[in-house]
Amino acid sequence: LGILLGHTKPSDQTISSLAQRKDSVGIAWTVLYLVKKEKVKTGMPVRYLDLSGCSLSKGKVFLLLESLPEGVEELTLCPSAVEEETLALLCQFFERKKGVRTLNFQKESIWPETASAFASLPEGLESLNVEGNELGQEGASVLADTWRKGKLRSVRCLNLKSTKLRSKDLALLCSAFKEAKPLAIEILSLCDSFDDEGLFALCEAISDSALPSLRELSLHGCDRLGERGVARLLGVVGEGKL
Repeated sequence: LGILLGHTKPSDQTISSLAQRKDSVGIAWTVLYLVKKEKVKTGMPVRYLDLSGCSLSKGKVFLLLESLPEGVEELTLCPSAVEEETLALLCQFFERKKGVRTLNFQKESIWPETASAFASLPEGLESLNVEGNELGQEGASVLADTWRKGKLRSVRCLNLKSTKLRSKDLALLCSAFKEAKPLAIEILSLCDSFDDEGLFALCEAISDSALPSLRELSLHGCDRLGERGVARLLGVVGEGKL
């Protein structure tokens, strides 16, 4: 089988498609296991695994995660991987999986009660996407603490769209940004639940050189912002901070 895989070399997309279906997850596990154990003689690197949209049980999801070979750089997790009953397993997996550079959470896979998983995010992470997940104050607090501890200093792309972060939640994050400065964030996408007060906190962090690498800021859908907030942001742009 290892020789056959060496010749066919299924793509990452094919492996992900197999992993998302109950009737083919066994095949996906076998492929990942053989690659991990270096049974594919001609070499077949696996760079990403996408579990979004799958309806697998928690047990099968973690069976797949534990079979991931070294070299996987991008991972998309489904809700089954981020449930209260599996948080300990997920945190242990994050602590062992050091090579992941891009981590995506499927929409509606994280809730305030499971946001503690952020405390164990893989070190060396460069892109974190939690779009469409309700973080609330609990999620913002855990993310802020994780940034303060320096575990997310390498993150260059942060997507917080549609996460229902209010102004005080964003202010909490921005306070952590200032404490952990300078950060590597280059692209920041924000949600639509904060008003001018939240934007003031962000502008203060930018002015304080907490985000010196920031080159793209997305505020699409932030229709609660008023003239004062926009004026403050334009002032930051005028200062050459953005």
